[in-house]
Amino acid sequence: MLTPIQELQRFAQGAVGVEGLGKLALIELKRQVDGHVGDTGKLSKEHFAVWAASQDLAVLIPAAEAIITKSGIAGAAQPTPSGDSSDELAGVLRKVLSRPAGVDEAAVNAIIERKLAVALQGLAPHRIVVSQAGEVTLTDCVHPMFESVLREIAAGNNVLLVGPAGTGKTTLAGHVAQALKRQHSILHFSGGMSEADITGRLLPVKEGMTFDFVESDALRCYSEGNALITFDEIDRADSNTLTCAHAPLSNGHWFVQARFKAPLVDRGENVGFIATANTWGSGADRMYVGANQLDAATLNRWNTQIEIDYNCKLEEQLATAYALPVIHLAQIWEIRQRMQEANLRRIVSTRNIISAARSLQAGTSWEQILIQTITPGWTHQERVTVGVAK
Repeated sequence: MLTPIQELQRFAQGAVGVEGLGKLALIELKRQVDGHVGDTGKLSKEHFAVWAASQDLAVLIPAAEAIITKSGIAGAAQPTPSGDSSDELAGVLRKVLSRPAGVDEAAVNAIIERKLAVALQGLAPHRIVVSQAGEVTLTDCVHPMFESVLREIAAGNNVLLVGPAGTGKTTLAGHVAQALKRQHSILHFSGGMSEADITGRLLPVKEGMTFDFVESDALRCYSEGNALITFDEIDRADSNTLTCAHAPLSNGHWFVQARFKAPLVDRGENVGFIATANTWGSGADRMYVGANQLDAATLNRWNTQIEIDYNCKLEEQLATAYALPVIHLAQIWEIRQRMQEANLRRIVSTRNIISAARSLQAGTSWEQILIQTITPGWTHQERVTVGVAK
């Protein structure tokens, strides 16, 4: 499978036409048309014809001059330095921009508009009909597994999302809560948390420092109803501590002993549970050394378990939304692929891609981003393996 860079290079060499470009390559072409020209090798007359058909010529001339000066153009005379170099360059430019036989500007425009519409359709508002909430519109980029998770939660199942770090599991849970129009409570689990972090605790909040029960946000949502409760990083929790959450996951009530005035809390209407984890509950591995083994009784209560992996379609949408050039996105994908092929104990996540886009917008050089955002803490040899260093 060709990368967007390779597609554009083949396009520049005349080996493939506009219809043969994938959506990432087309987005990059559009970015170049808008005046942000990248180095795609020698550019053909067809390439410039496409540009000229979709943009004012005055916008293209500075970009074309820069490319001609830098690398020359296939099929055009290479400008040579002379006293009249500007006139010479203008002559070459006029020659290159003359339309090749058979190029229909209207047809080219139609191709561009049609393919861009397909390429960017993932950024359109995401509409979905949910029986409990009617039609809901999400404007964010959503994970392709979103609708599957949404259906399971709407059906009343407890859903465990398992996948590598930075795949968007917690964000997906938030999108589900938004789609169902439910309040969203998130419990961040760790080995040091107690039952009180899950349900609430006795605190001296009354007059004369008298203790009273202060419920957790999760318990409040459970009681009020119309809520989604997320157990984030559930495989980081102590397995014994998690037993205090067994009842609400499978019963219509939650017995909270510290709530001494009324320990039995009834479950409200439309309460759902999502948990996220990096492992399937089998304990720590070489990558996730802080993970704990989950008790079988806990795992059995998560009756729907869905794998959430890195998704190129979602990353394409995010790259476009965050204005990350596809040349850079393709390089990140190549780094991840080489990393996986070499079995490196490293992560290149969707979260890294968003961070890279933000850094680029802030003015950080791409070379620096590759080191401090995409491969932070990696050894020199590991960076050599993935092509970041020599």
